[in-house]
Amino acid sequence: GSGGYWGAASRPSSPGVIMGDAGGGSETSSIMPPPSRPKSRLDQGGATSKYNNLSYWRARKVLFYKNGDPFFPGVEFRFKPGRDIVSLESLLDKLSLRMDLPRGARFVFSMDGDRKLRLEELEDGASYVVSSYKTFKV
Repeated sequence: GSGGYWGAASRPSSPGVIMGDAGGGSETSSIMPPPSRPKSRLDQGGATSKYNNLSYWRARKVLFYKNGDPFFPGVEFRFKPGRDIVSLESLLDKLSLRMDLPRGARFVFSMDGDRKLRLEELEDGASYVVSSYKTFKV
């Protein structure tokens, strides 16, 4: 009868779709295991390891100013540490392309003149001064 025909026709297609969905879903969930992370972070007492600190991986928005140039408007830079930018060196390479510094961007200072040596030291929403030289000028 016709009932048997329709039953047979819909059977191969619908399980295939459902299986494909479930397969895709289980794959993505196996890639993302963050729910277990915050617990271990508390056990270890804060930022002992930068990789357990989830905020380390969040995108940061940082403003960079040119050393000794009060008229420079500042370059806004968004990056995800460890993904877009791996180290302070790679950040400086990108800043060199966007800022016209005499010898490229080579040093990063906080606004009060502390030299930043590691990417992890750059905080989200903060402003920094970029220089070609080790000397800091406002």
